[in-house]
Amino acid sequence: MDKRRILLLSDQPLLGEALENLIGRLEDIEVVATWTLDEDAVSRIAGISPDALLIAGSERDAGNTACLMTAILDRYPNLPIFRINLEDQVIRTYTSQTLSAPHASLMDAIRSLPERRPPAGADDQPGTDSSA
Repeated sequence: MDKRRILLLSDQPLLGEALENLIGRLEDIEVVATWTLDEDAVSRIAGISPDALLIAGSERDAGNTACLMTAILDRYPNLPIFRINLEDQVIRTYTSQTLSAPHASLMDAIRSLPERRPPAGADDQPGTDSSA
């Protein structure tokens, strides 16, 4: 069985090291590198050809992380990203899909979106009308 090659990016060195040790015990997943979450990572990804990225960190630098993820998805559209943080027990996945303009219109792409489920606790969110 082929191992899945994961590139681990973290803004927390201790968290990155702990995840690398944990994943390193698995037979079917391999951490090919652990890097600091910074702009240099975007250009270096092609050199190791991972199957996916795992971004681990904290929400305190969420804006910078979002910018880097956008740059990664723009440059490597077929590379899935898994994101975890220290503040919640959620795994977020990010992928990019490119549609050829001659074969699909923007409106058709919007219409084909899967039905959106409201997030947990949406009734408590400002701007929502739970009486409707």
